Amino acid sequence: MSEYYEKKYIKGSSTQEWHDYWCNHKKDGCTENEVRKSAFRAVNTTNDQNVPADTRVKVRFPNEQFDLANEYNPGSSTFIPKKDGVYSIIASVQFDPNHFNNPYRVLLIIQVNGNDVARDNDFFSTIQFDNDVAVSTIIELNAGDIVEVFVVSSVAGEIVADSATTRFEAVRDVKL
Repeated sequence: MSEYYEKKYIKGSSTQEWHDYWCNHKKDGCTENEVRKSAFRAVNTTNDQNVPADTRVKVRFPNEQFDLANEYNPGSSTFIPKKDGVYSIIASVQFDPNHFNNPYRVLLIIQVNGNDVARDNDFFSTIQFDNDVAVSTIIELNAGDIVEVFVVSSVAGEIVADSATTRFEAVRDVKL
């Protein structure tokens, strides 16, 4: 350990804080294996979720499949990164309208700290099939940002519990 690093290490700091400080101040940064990875995937496989017409509804993803850095909360369906970085975020839902009488639209939204950062608006006809809507973005996040997913439909319906289509996932680019 370098003398410079020893002087900067504050007694009582966590191992992760020490590691992060070292990686940020090394001349060549840390290698990929030295950086704690950030990635999660959550789905809804247990309960369909009602969506009233023209109402913004937070989408629930209660079934965590993995969470490498313990940053996803399945109870609140929120992702809160522990490190600043560039993240790829993807969300999708399977939507089933209550009636197939009229064409309708479904809007899927990724929010960061209460602000929309990505949206996709799909239009569907009266064909009697459930429809999938997806949205994705690559965005710079700060540690502590709150990432959530919302849906709005022009007709009442429900989000179908299906792990292939009703999902929320993110990963941080680990290269410094």
